[in-house]
Amino acid sequence: MALWFKKAQQGPAEVTIDRIADHFDEVEYNYDRQESGALSAIFDDVLLFVGIEDNWFRVTGVRWDIPLPVERGEEMIGWLNSYMAETRFGTGTIELDENNGRYDLSFAVVFTVAEGLYDDQLRDFLAAGMGCVIDGVKQFCERFEIPTMED
Repeated sequence: MALWFKKAQQGPAEVTIDRIADHFDEVEYNYDRQESGALSAIFDDVLLFVGIEDNWFRVTGVRWDIPLPVERGEEMIGWLNSYMAETRFGTGTIELDENNGRYDLSFAVVFTVAEGLYDDQLRDFLAAGMGCVIDGVKQFCERFEIPTMED
């Protein structure tokens, strides 16, 4: 009986959006490819984007059109600053959309991948980045008692 083994990776490989998509396919994640080339998916009711740009690998979680009055902007920013000061990594931003008068939340984690990554490193980076941004969005939504996804 012949046994087939996956050939061991010889060194870190370039991180590409196709390589990330291959990983998503392997673990059976549902995702879409955006016109920008980024991948988008919903995990644990949080909309995520995963992309590569200039040797930077970015995972972003978002909550658009936050259903809170503009007057609560300072409170949201204050909570976000406190949360980021106490968390491991990731950057959160709140921006007022002037067109609709609602706030948009974004949590992002960025990793440098100029030297490439081994397969296990890529999996770890994805898991860490996705976990961080999902947690940030969910914590925010829980604190302000809003759903993680738009209605």
